[in-house]
Amino acid sequence: GAFQATYPEIKVEHEGPASMGPFSQKIIQERAAGVFSRDVAQISTPTALSVLKPEKVWAPIKGALVRPDILEDKNWVGGFDFGWLDTDRQLAYGFQLDRYAGLFRNTDLVPDGQIKSLEDLLDPKWKGKFIFGEPWSYGPSYRIATALRLKRGDDIVKRLYVDQQPAVARDIRQVAEGVVRGQYAFGIFATEFLTEFRSQGVGRNVKEIYEVPELFTVQELPIFMFDKAPHPNAAKLFVNWFLSQSGQQAWSKAVNVNSRRTDVAAVNPETVIRLGEETRYPRTNHEDLLPKLVESQAMLKKLMGG
Repeated sequence: GAFQATYPEIKVEHEGPASMGPFSQKIIQERAAGVFSRDVAQISTPTALSVLKPEKVWAPIKGALVRPDILEDKNWVGGFDFGWLDTDRQLAYGFQLDRYAGLFRNTDLVPDGQIKSLEDLLDPKWKGKFIFGEPWSYGPSYRIATALRLKRGDDIVKRLYVDQQPAVARDIRQVAEGVVRGQYAFGIFATEFLTEFRSQGVGRNVKEIYEVPELFTVQELPIFMFDKAPHPNAAKLFVNWFLSQSGQQAWSKAVNVNSRRTDVAAVNPETVIRLGEETRYPRTNHEDLLPKLVESQAMLKKLMGG
């Protein structure tokens, strides 16, 4: 990619999206066997901070960030320090900033204007028309539940996750495909899966639901550095390039989500969070909200028999 073009002498090996549960256990098992094969990670904080942090997987990234443009407050929505997603401001630095719904609709089955509120989404006519990633283990599913709980209380979660009789799939690509192909009207999955389908010429009939503010959270993706990384100097070079203006422009364009950098143009105007709006929605990727996420996972597992 762009980093490889900038630093051709450094060979980059990329590992694509994976289910966080098996991925985290694989990392723990490898490290217990003395295998340290990774340098940098971009993964969501619930697994990274609740499962991998206690295993001392992460090295502090704070001291590695040295580029003046990275440390400059004016270059980030909310300022530089707002980006930290771990309570101690050492390990997890957030570079993405999007208003995130996470619930998508097939516009062939649910035309524009049919969903104007949360109550519309809970209409009994949509029973059996939902497919979710396993809600007690898949981040976007339990983040939406947490947002609903914070804004409307626990009962609203049952109305969506039980009363609407959603199908549940462990394979998240299957969730996205079910909505793209029209097997289901609604689905909870991450944006990158829709990007993948659109690159294949399908999925233009799927839209994220922005009409229901109760669903919204702040989507923040952090970057981590592994402890005992095999290539520590290359890892430091990468994170400084990645968080620079050119690095964020390349990443944002490639994955079609917005950077928190103020000098990188928004690629998705519908989800952009501007200066002053960064505290409007729950920061469900912040370590401070992890206990609430764990509560939501337990609730969903109990409600749905997981």
